[in-house]
Amino acid sequence: MMTTDDCQSLGIENSLGALKFKVSGHHHKGHVIVSLNGLDTYDVFICLVRSGKMKIKAKNLGAYFDEFGTWIDE
Repeated sequence: MMTTDDCQSLGIENSLGALKFKVSGHHHKGHVIVSLNGLDTYDVFICLVRSGKMKIKAKNLGAYFDEFGTWIDE
């Protein structure tokens, strides 16, 4: 679980907290951060850790829950 301060340190704005988990999928191996925003949709961030620092590789703002799996795999 990530706090609002953790999210802001990565440049994730308007977050009400976030869930971070590690995936080892077909197209992406790394971390995924799912953040609930104020519009009752989710912001999904694909992240890589290099040299001990987490960097956002891709993002999908305003996603609905049923879109997660497809978007992460693409």
